[in-house]
Amino acid sequence: MISNGNRDSRMEAGWDDAIPYGRAFIEAAPERIIWGSDWPHPQWTKRMMNDAEEVELLYRYVDGDTELLRKILVDNPAKLHGFND
Repeated sequence: MISNGNRDSRMEAGWDDAIPYGRAFIEAAPERIIWGSDWPHPQWTKRMMNDAEEVELLYRYVDGDTELLRKILVDNPAKLHGFND
């Protein structure tokens, strides 16, 4: 699951230092990556983010690639969890 880059970041906002790691995970296994908000953010110790900031981080990971975004948000979860169309 590719939603916790902000958790490992040293930054309080923006999380620029998480971008290379998120991209590396996606590049290593684009057919297996899924995303979730991690709500309600258990054991969160930093400034509580707005969940939209996490979505923005995902968009930055995929660098505007809408096909890859669809794979992460729709196709991979459907395949990995056995959802029917």
